[in-house]
Amino acid sequence: MEEEKRKCSFCFRPERLVLKLIIGPKGKHICDLCVLEAESRKGKEQESLWEAECSLCGKTGPELRILLSSQEASICDECASQCRKILDEELGDKERDFLKEAPVVDLNDKLKELLELATSFANDFQALHKSFEKAEIDWGAHNNMAQKIRPMKSKARVLGKDALSDLLWEIENLFQSIRFDDVELNRESVENLKEMIDRLTEMIG
Repeated sequence: MEEEKRKCSFCFRPERLVLKLIIGPKGKHICDLCVLEAESRKGKEQESLWEAECSLCGKTGPELRILLSSQEASICDECASQCRKILDEELGDKERDFLKEAPVVDLNDKLKELLELATSFANDFQALHKSFEKAEIDWGAHNNMAQKIRPMKSKARVLGKDALSDLLWEIENLFQSIRFDDVELNRESVENLKEMIDRLTEMIG
């Protein structure tokens, strides 16, 4: 059935694993957990880049304020607020009880997982950077990096590492804007990404 295949376009969790999946009019959806993450970014909105648009309302333009993005979708501040209202109306106390009863997180395990992810992420970038210089892009390394950014952000937030969360947010936005198959056009952006990942390595060292 179609419902069984639906997933969040931001964290990619299937509908059965979230409290609420808000179905977008353009085939892009967002879960309750990603709405929470989007709202946590208020005050740190990213201005729209080039032809970026909100996947829920379809708005575009340089004044658009993007709160959360993935490889599949983006959501603006206005849509995040609307989604918050939907969650409040439909879930009410259920969401608060769910969060209150969530199991206690072992911070040492989360820190270990974050360190492993960040080390692997930096290694993947080294492989990607070498292939970029040869104009023979290592898309496996590229895809591995893309899959690790969001888990790192989540773990950094749980651990209360705000500076690291902010850096990962910058890394994610820059990473998604780079065309790795166009060497000359994107060389400066790739070097900027390299500097950010060097900072990431220092922060977790």
